Amino acid sequence: MNNGEEVDNKRLHSEMDDTEGNEKKHQGKKPKWSRFPIRSRAHRNPLNDESAADYPVCPSEVDWKAMYPQLQSTDKVEILDVGCAYGGLITSIAPVAPQTLILGAEIRARVSEFTQSRINQLREEKPEGHHYNNVWAIRLNAMKYLPNYFKKNQLQKIFFMFPDPHFKNRTFRRRIIQSTLIAEYAYILSPGGMIYTITDVQELGEWMQKHLDEHPLFDRVPEGELVSDPFIKYIQNSSEDGERTTKQGLNKYQAVYRKKVLH
Repeated sequence: MNNGEEVDNKRLHSEMDDTEGNEKKHQGKKPKWSRFPIRSRAHRNPLNDESAADYPVCPSEVDWKAMYPQLQSTDKVEILDVGCAYGGLITSIAPVAPQTLILGAEIRARVSEFTQSRINQLREEKPEGHHYNNVWAIRLNAMKYLPNYFKKNQLQKIFFMFPDPHFKNRTFRRRIIQSTLIAEYAYILSPGGMIYTITDVQELGEWMQKHLDEHPLFDRVPEGELVSDPFIKYIQNSSEDGERTTKQGLNKYQAVYRKKVLH
């Protein structure tokens, strides 16, 4: 077993142990949103996912009103978290951008259903005085079906927080940052829109930076500019993996890119 496989297996076993403990702890109690509140596989092969019949044919067929109760006819989703997991990031930034529609995309059905329940509870309780009607999560294979949901130049921000490393060479093609996929992200991202990436795996961080550096439509945002970005502190610590890496004192490899404005 190589080092990558060993790390991957340790992660999976750790997540399952945490999940089992959480399930026992919260039996008969109102759930508290801890790191892994349900049992689910840590990774899923996006290339073997369901058929296109499970998705809308085009963005105009998406029932956004069902996701956002106070949706107005001119509203549109502008922030996307790819691989949102249990919703740590999207629920943290919802009060920061209260007038912006935020969507989390998660490929694992049980996890996306849990995140929807979490958001519904937040809508009922309204902590911090925020309504949470501007945030939702869906089951979505982002490697295949993003153009089915989003129009050209629609999004302002796309987050890739601690994506699956897919350590083995033969599974690199499952990584969410690929040259062909970056072209899709560029299509749905508005000029001047941002891509945020972060990981605790150095090799993956270098991989993502290399592919984004090589794409002609993106420029890396200097670290000095990120000091005033209100979302930076949330990508560091608000997701479940962000909390994990902070607790364990692991390094985090962060890079932010801006889509070029062409004249």
